[in-house]
Amino acid sequence: MPNSEYILEVEHLCQTFTSGHGRRKLVVKAVDDVSFGVKPAETFGLVGESGCGKTTTGRTIIRLYDPTSGIVRFDGREISGKMTKDLQKYITENIAMIFQDPIESLNPRMTIEEIIGEGLMLRGASRAEAHDKVVEMLRTVGLTEEHATRYPHEFSGGQRQRIGIARAMVVRPRLIIADEPVSALDVSIQAQVINLLNDLKQEMGLTILFIAHNLSVVKYFSDRIGVMYYGKLVELAPSRVLYERPMHPYTKALLSAIPQPNPLTERVRKRVDYVPERDHDYSREKPEMREVEPEHFVYCSESEAKSMREG
Repeated sequence: MPNSEYILEVEHLCQTFTSGHGRRKLVVKAVDDVSFGVKPAETFGLVGESGCGKTTTGRTIIRLYDPTSGIVRFDGREISGKMTKDLQKYITENIAMIFQDPIESLNPRMTIEEIIGEGLMLRGASRAEAHDKVVEMLRTVGLTEEHATRYPHEFSGGQRQRIGIARAMVVRPRLIIADEPVSALDVSIQAQVINLLNDLKQEMGLTILFIAHNLSVVKYFSDRIGVMYYGKLVELAPSRVLYERPMHPYTKALLSAIPQPNPLTERVRKRVDYVPERDHDYSREKPEMREVEPEHFVYCSESEAKSMREG
């Protein structure tokens, strides 16, 4: 049943990929029974190491991939069913994506005005209307009208990502899926792009699903955070709570890997490693997402949950 508290609902989402045939057939479960909700005007961070399934989750939500199973709802309407022209129109009008690679995601043969204005033209805007909105959006992301006639190769990585943000924002979506939007950028540029996204969120009341592997970035940008490990969501909590009281051993391992600015303490600081076979015994009790404290969910067995509540 739809939950009015959330604008985006993901329920038991699974995404598998198959390659080969016969004995060489290989089935990879990239997303395995993932469930979470995102509230209106919230930034929800989805984090984990490379290959954990977070990007696949975002691409499945926006229907770049058809889900293997599970349900995705946006504003109470299911968007994970059979694709129709009406559903495709609904998704493109309400959800947009910022891609990880600011170079590969821009068509090198199109001008910046054509790239940003393409979505407007597909919605029936006239060339003059599209031009005015493109110029307005270029200024919003810190570029100028003169940039509209240039091509992607004429811009730096940070500027290209601003163009990607402008392309997503120009159609005024209600939800942005930002897939590691700063991972390919220099550290000095990352802060500029994050601040830009934060400003746009405040001005437009945006909801953002922020996908990243850099926990330092996610900490200051997200209201709540979900941690993924090998296709599973293993912990979900408000940002401050997750960093102050991580419960799942994988989350603790991720947080221990964040470098500290002090070289003296960093040299002797103990890292936490995560070995599932050592850290869990699920031979008798099966794990599931359990609420160990208000709004703090952990993928664990009942005995593990009890220990977390007591400790």
